[in-house]
Amino acid sequence: MRRIVLMAGAVGALVLGMERVSSAQACNADYPLSCGEEDTWANDGWGSSDAIDRYGCAGLTDSGSEYIYWFTAPYGGFATVTVTGLEADLDLFVLVDDGAGCDAGSCVDYSAAGGSDDEAVTFDIVQGSTYYFAVDGYQDARSDYTITLDCVESVEDCGNGLDDDGDGATDCDDFDCTADPGCEVGTCSPDWTLGCAGRDSWSNSSAGSTNAVSDYGCAAANENETGPEYTYRFTGAGDGSVTVRLTGLAADLDVFVLESSGGCNPDLCIAQGRAADAADEEVTFDTADGVEYLVVVDGYQGAISDYSLSFECVSVELCGNGLDDDGDALVDCDDEDCGGDPACLAGTCSPEFPITCEQGDSWNNEGLGSTDQIDEYECPGETFGGETGREYVYFLDAAADGDVQVDVTNIEDGQDLDLFVLEETGSGCLADSCIAGADDSGDSETLTFAAIAGTRYYVVVDGWDEAASDYEIALSCPEPVEACDNGLDDDGDADIDCDDADCAGDPICAPASCVVDYSLSCWGIDTWNNGLPGSTDAVDVYGCGGEEETGPEYTYSFTAVADGDVTVRLQNLAADLDLFVLEDAGACDPEACVGQSRASGTETEEVTFAAEEGTRYLVVVDGYQDAESDYDVTVDCAGGGGIETCDDGTDEDGDGLVDCDDADCSWDPVCSDCDADDDGYDAIDCGGGDCDDRDDRVNPDAAEICGDGADQDCDGDDVECEGCADRDADGFGVGLDCDGAEDCDDANSRVNPDAEELCGNGIDEDCDGDDELCPGCEDADGDGWGVGAGCGGDLDCDDTNARIHPDANEVCDDAIDQDCDGDDLPCAACRDLDGDGYGIGNGCEGFDCDDQRDTVHPDATEVCGNGQDEDCDGLDDECGPDGDADADTDSDSDADADTDSDADVDGDVDGDVDSDADGDGPGGDDGSADGGCGCRTPGAGSAPMSRWTWVLVGLVPGIGILARPRRRGCGAQ
Repeated sequence: MRRIVLMAGAVGALVLGMERVSSAQACNADYPLSCGEEDTWANDGWGSSDAIDRYGCAGLTDSGSEYIYWFTAPYGGFATVTVTGLEADLDLFVLVDDGAGCDAGSCVDYSAAGGSDDEAVTFDIVQGSTYYFAVDGYQDARSDYTITLDCVESVEDCGNGLDDDGDGATDCDDFDCTADPGCEVGTCSPDWTLGCAGRDSWSNSSAGSTNAVSDYGCAAANENETGPEYTYRFTGAGDGSVTVRLTGLAADLDVFVLESSGGCNPDLCIAQGRAADAADEEVTFDTADGVEYLVVVDGYQGAISDYSLSFECVSVELCGNGLDDDGDALVDCDDEDCGGDPACLAGTCSPEFPITCEQGDSWNNEGLGSTDQIDEYECPGETFGGETGREYVYFLDAAADGDVQVDVTNIEDGQDLDLFVLEETGSGCLADSCIAGADDSGDSETLTFAAIAGTRYYVVVDGWDEAASDYEIALSCPEPVEACDNGLDDDGDADIDCDDADCAGDPICAPASCVVDYSLSCWGIDTWNNGLPGSTDAVDVYGCGGEEETGPEYTYSFTAVADGDVTVRLQNLAADLDLFVLEDAGACDPEACVGQSRASGTETEEVTFAAEEGTRYLVVVDGYQDAESDYDVTVDCAGGGGIETCDDGTDEDGDGLVDCDDADCSWDPVCSDCDADDDGYDAIDCGGGDCDDRDDRVNPDAAEICGDGADQDCDGDDVECEGCADRDADGFGVGLDCDGAEDCDDANSRVNPDAEELCGNGIDEDCDGDDELCPGCEDADGDGWGVGAGCGGDLDCDDTNARIHPDANEVCDDAIDQDCDGDDLPCAACRDLDGDGYGIGNGCEGFDCDDQRDTVHPDATEVCGNGQDEDCDGLDDECGPDGDADADTDSDSDADADTDSDADVDGDVDGDVDSDADGDGPGGDDGSADGGCGCRTPGAGSAPMSRWTWVLVGLVPGIGILARPRRRGCGAQ
């Protein structure tokens, strides 16, 4: 039985299905966006929805489709989101997640420039907070666009008692303030980052230096390092050693290496170079992969000098990462450095990647992570030898008992890959623990083995006779069944024992009280039955007088958003159901009853109670004397809960203020004199020219401030400063009169078009638009993450896709590992927002390609030529020229060229489609031989003009709808 859920909204939408829709204002964020990223898409592209027409911060009607991004601030500061490349009128809205997810009512700012003008919003960001960007079509507009997100991190003010940069640390507790004179003395301050093969030319007294340290823990006491010090950060790119050289000195400078775990603390010194006078300094220290170190250049007895600093790294081979870490052209177990590593012992494999029943893999047995340790497998009843190629090993944790089938397909012609399954017996991945093998020749291998729940298995793809090939691997597994009393998640849906819906009917899981299954909100409506899944049958008596309520009960939660009366109604009954309201004290306690309605028979039940803001209540529908029935339950709130609509005479948010009397409507054009900031200029929404009617410093006659990134005079642009400003005095500036290339960071003297580019530090020193990759590191997709021994840190697991890298946001259950952690994030459960029985996540009956519309799902009927993919097959079916199945272009169903019902092309010679010879057009003889053009005269039932529409629907954004022009009647074309 499919559940019906009816939620109140602007259009009273009816949503069918087993899942719920929480709010008509809820939005569907589809793609992550990070600082410095851009995306090119369309507001009606894949993943868009059409659920929002109005946002809480604007009085606009954006009735077109919206596409929504999410963004989590990595630090405090401000961000600018820009939408460009428009071909129609799209608007931009910024929403903040205040705990309720993506909600159109939580809009904090917007841009509505009009037409195809660019849209941009700049807003404050708080570290860790999540924001949503909605690109919506004004009055049904559709367009391709490019969206860009730029962020600026706030700088900590070290003496104002505030967390200026939003990182949770205030003033001197913030690492940014370690060099501030008002903070702890005796601590240096890292100012620059270098990597392996890094070089720098600087002075220990130049910008960024400190003069706080004179003694270091690794040198003799009172070593007299009284000159200023300059400090670098360095992160180990692998286990090995690093040699730091300090040359080009004109005075006595020394070099010190500190561990950075305790900040820039001179007592954590681990190495030093202290040659006398202006002699070169050299120090070598051991490094660990991913560990940060600080390298300090300090002046002995007050010395100051220019210098050159260089780093040289010697790595140690890591024996299981598929890389040549030490640069000797030998990888992993082929390198003699790995001779004693357990992973390199013959017959021992190295599990590299997880595989599940839901997610297979496409790879190559010589790909990254492969080994060449096994040439022979001892399987039950058979020995497989000659497996001299490299092997790639997956690990599988069985979720249920039963047969598992493994299929390897698409093996290249002439290459023979074989397939083996090993069982983990407590001794690791060993060839002699083989339980099944397949060595057929050809382009595929298949085997089946009996899995035991909770056991780990290793699935090995190995090359016979040194074969190597791309392949695809997939698993077919038994459907797991939840056991309700073993404390395990047997079916892998994240619900254990009695928390799993599969155990609802098990006597072990009989609840001691009612259980909340769904939530209601102000103006919400739900259609259900008290005997359907989610109900309980634990309560027969209620503290406020209800007795003999022996039927099943269904329980809702409701949280009041304001003080005031709330009325709950239960109606459209077919049996005697009663209604109870409980105050939630942490459990569904029938003794906490605050209101009831127990009318007899099928009469409507109604309870009104005084709700307190923030209090959670439980609404229980129970069956009197075992009664069960369908019902409708509704909630009306005098205390509010809606979003104020500013021109309908209703107090939607229940604050006692209606329409323009409500402060929420202060920015709505219908509620103002169109000059909200009183600067004498009407807002653009009112037909005026004020592009920001919230700031009286912005209007068409305001003085433009050059180079500040703001448009004070509403002409659409910021004016570039005249002259040439060089704020950092590095010889390069910004402005109209600058000679040559401009400075891309005029607040940093080490960044300009003539600066030396330092590889791999994430900084574009020479203003060419990119940071230079270090030798041995490649970034093919340009996402800032690469592959190769020279990259250091985490590597890009798919260097052909800029949306996949270690810092990407993971999207659940899309079979893609966006963040390179080795696994796709599973959705917690099947999410069916539109209630059509199909959704996204574990346990779904089928994948819903648009979970915002209940008319779109894999079992829906496809409507041809409407530009929509109703049945989720990736295509819109193309209609014939006239919408029927024959090959002609008329409106009947036969195969001749006229529009009558015979098949003889009407049998006369006058060229019309009637049966006489007067040429007066369709519809029979009108009694005159007017020889007309085939159209009826006015008043005689004019025939509609025909229109051919050719629809071309693409699978990617940018392919739109192409329609041929109308054909006119009476021969006019």
